[in-house]
Formats: sequence, C-alpha cells, structure tokens
Amino acid sequence: MRLHVSYQGLDKAEKKSLKPLIREQAERLEHKLGPLAEKDASIKATLQKHNQKKDLYRFGATLHVLHKIISADEEGSEPAVLVRKVFDELERQALRYKSRLKNEHAWKRKNRRQKLDLRAEAAATGEQELAADDPADWFRLVQPHLDDLYDFARREITYLQAMDDLRPDDILPDELVDAVLVASWEQRADKPEDLDLRAWLHQLAIDQLDREVEQSRQRRLAISTEEVIEDEDIDTDLYEFYQPDEVLKVEDLIGVPEQLPEIEAKQVLLEQQRAQPAVAQLPATWRRAALLHHAAGFEPEVVAAILRQELAVVRQLLSMAEQFLAARTVSADLPAGARIERVFELQPIACPPQLVEEQQQKFLPPPQF
Repeated sequence: MRLHVSYQGLDKAEKKSLKPLIREQAERLEHKLGPLAEKDASIKATLQKHNQKKDLYRFGATLHVLHKIISADEEGSEPAVLVRKVFDELERQALRYKSRLKNEHAWKRKNRRQKLDLRAEAAATGEQELAADDPADWFRLVQPHLDDLYDFARREITYLQAMDDLRPDDILPDELVDAVLVASWEQRADKPEDLDLRAWLHQLAIDQLDREVEQSRQRRLAISTEEVIEDEDIDTDLYEFYQPDEVLKVEDLIGVPEQLPEIEAKQVLLEQQRAQPAVAQLPATWRRAALLHHAAGFEPEVVAAILRQELAVVRQLLSMAEQFLAARTVSADLPAGARIERVFELQPIACPPQLVEEQQQKFLPPPQF
C-alpha cells in the first residue's frame, strides 16, 4: 500500500519522532485490510503545525481503496494522539466498507417499520408491486435508472472538477452512484411524495455532490498554510510515491451520433467543442437545471421539485443557461451560438457493466449454506 505524508511547520526532531508511528499505523491498517490493500490502495496524509498556535496540530488522512475514498482528520495539541485517532477512524470506515463488499450490507440493520408505497411506481412501469423491505427487489426498481444516474454523475463531476470545485481524489462517478443507491435503500421510507424514483435518485445525487464539494473545500482550508513550506519539510520517502486518481476531462463529454450526415455531424461536433467548456462555467444551479431538463429529460415541474425551487425560478434558470451558453459560443462558424438542447442529448453515457454487476451483487442476499 502506497503512503505519502507531508509535514508542514514541524521541526526535524518532531518529524523524526512521528515518522515511525505513522508508518506503524499504516502497516497495521494494511494488515487489517488484507487482500483489499493489494488492490492499488494508497494513503495521503498531512500533519500540520499551526504557525500562530505552536501547540496546535492538525492531522488529516485519505485512504483510497477499490472504488472508495475514506477520509478522517483531527486537531489537538498531541500529534501522536491525533495520528492514532485518525488511523482508528480510517480503520473503522474501511472495515465497514470491506464488510459491504462481502454482502454484509447496511440492510442487516433492523428493517424500518415504514414502507415505501410502490403502487404508483408499479402502475407506471407495468410491474407487480414489490416488497420495499427486500434489497433484491429494491434493486429491481432502481436498476432501470442506472444509465440516467451515471450519465448525470459523470457529467456533473466532470464539470465540478473542471472548475476545481472537486478534485480527482474527492469522488468519482461510480462512487457517487454507489453512494446514491445505498442512500436510496436506507432512506426509502423518506422518499418525497412529489418525486418518482428516478427523479429522487437524481435529487440524492445532487445532495451528495453538495456535501462532497463542501468537504473538499474544508479539506483544502485545513491543509492551507500562510507560509511557503521548504522542500525539506515534505516527506515522500514512505512506501511508494503517490500517483493521482483519474482526472475527468470535459473533452470526453463530446460526441456525435453516427447516423448524422457528414455535413451536419461536423456542425454538431463544432457545437460540442465550443459548448462543453462553457457548460462547466455555468453557475451550478443553472447547469443542474439544464442537465436535468435537457439531458435527463425531466419536465420543468419535476426539475423544480428535484432542486427544491419554485417553477418560475427553474424556468428562469433554464432561460439564463441557454442565453449564457449561446453568448459564450458565438463565432463566425457558430453565429447564433451553441443550442443548449443539443449539447446534452447527443452523447448519453451508459453505466459501466462492471458497476452494474457490483451493485447487483451488493443488493442480492448473501448465499445460504
């Protein structure tokens, strides 16, 4: 397991005394993870001594392991105590995640007494009424919406990364889909009556992304420092050198349907090339309204419910997004600018089969022996 630790504001004696402890804690965690630690696992950590309060330390660490990012941080006057607390929290969360991978899921908790009313859902889909207390049946309900959910996750996370609201090690699309499906199961009794299941999954995704953006901001504030740290204050010798996670690129969202005539395809490609960077620059609420309406196909009334906004506000957001995009993409080749309805409808992004299979295994009951 790779380990990368940076030390900020500590003297050589402090670093020398703390390095063995951090290495020991990392090795202990690696042992607890077992085979999971062999799957390209890594830890990034920062130990910071505040400049103004010399007796105040902050230690934060992020564990990357098999489609999962786990973070913990502590602040106090005893750095050794902080190190142990942070690694204990990483271990707690990691072992919980490990148990989920073995199909020991959250639904082993006591089932909630309240049941989700699925009669309207069943009537809309032509399916028989399903039992809300059965995870396998719940997955049968959410599975038809995985492509739409992944498409939204991939696009919005790409745009958030492009604007540096999220970083590659914060959350990835498959992790967001995973978090949303688990949340939908655990909160199924609280689904708003004015949202169908597909719309509610998108609302859960937006809520989760808002939390991730805020947590990312807080992490960056926590490790910021007012003075420049000398090179000798950064330790990269522990284990292997950390390598960055997947960086999502706006260019990857560009696509043209194969059936278009060549002349029209060239025009559409030009539109996409000019439009996608501009979409990333839209205010988040404008962009999400446009994504939900033009990409996911929700009517404005449903978009309003998902975003918890008035219908008149959503109509205004859609209009402003359309005007913004057109103004940012006007050129000699594109005199009227890009058409917002075409920017999102041309390249639907399907949920990877591996992710579907992982979720199916998670929601299926464990085998009986």
